[in-house]
Amino acid sequence: MRAALRALREQHFAAIEDALDDPATRQEVHREVATRLAQLRRSLTGVALLDELSPRSLDRVAGWGEGCLIPILAGVLRERGVAAQAVAAERVIVTDDRFGSANPDLAATTDRAAAALRPLLAAGTVPVLGGFVGATPDGATTTLGRGGSDFSASILGHALDADEVWIWTDVNGVLTADPRLVPDARPLPALSYAEAAELSYFGAKVIHPRTILPAAAKDIPIRILNTFEPAFPGTRIESYAPPVRGAVRAITSIGRAVMVTVEGPGWSAGRRSSRGPAPSSPPATPTSS
Repeated sequence: MRAALRALREQHFAAIEDALDDPATRQEVHREVATRLAQLRRSLTGVALLDELSPRSLDRVAGWGEGCLIPILAGVLRERGVAAQAVAAERVIVTDDRFGSANPDLAATTDRAAAALRPLLAAGTVPVLGGFVGATPDGATTTLGRGGSDFSASILGHALDADEVWIWTDVNGVLTADPRLVPDARPLPALSYAEAAELSYFGAKVIHPRTILPAAAKDIPIRILNTFEPAFPGTRIESYAPPVRGAVRAITSIGRAVMVTVEGPGWSAGRRSSRGPAPSSPPATPTSS
């Protein structure tokens, strides 16, 4: 464990040296990252002493990396003339205690955002938070599960009544099909919330279905943008998207899957059977596709 922690320390401190030029900024970020490393050491020591990794302990360890990266990013922004401040996501995003795939408490998160983030925004400072991580009301670190970083953005967009939520990824938005299967798949300019949720649920990897819910609750558009082609407009996801003339909007698929549908006589027939034999009917037939 000591060797692994030492390697992590060296990697993060090397990243600070590469990313930052100002000695004062370097010293400040070094201090913040060292604090997070000390927290990780304490967590891992507890796991080693107990010889047990509970879901709660796993979340505390798994969420550590985000907390080390945000001071570095905030420092880079400050050196480029942007007033920025790192804020621990655990201070803002409130969740239940379903460790590993926590659900946000949007009302409590809105209150925390008003206290922790709005004063910074009002002063012209950009708050920098890590994704994927939150905390229970009593402060236990949680993680939001698959797609948690994008989910965090949508949660904070909801809490701050954002004009839009931008998700930066490595493609030009949501595509009409999987480009690995359909080489001429093209990005869609617009999708409705329902369409985006259905596409992602049935195989599209660009956005996770949970990401859509907090933004949709306040009708906040989500835009999927390409980090490597920032001028491209990407895909805008909102309550209504104009229909595509003469074509389906997109196709998605899940490989190596079978769906089985089982049909039965229904609830009313079940009530009859409790009083006596039900009328004869064809046997239920499972079907697959």
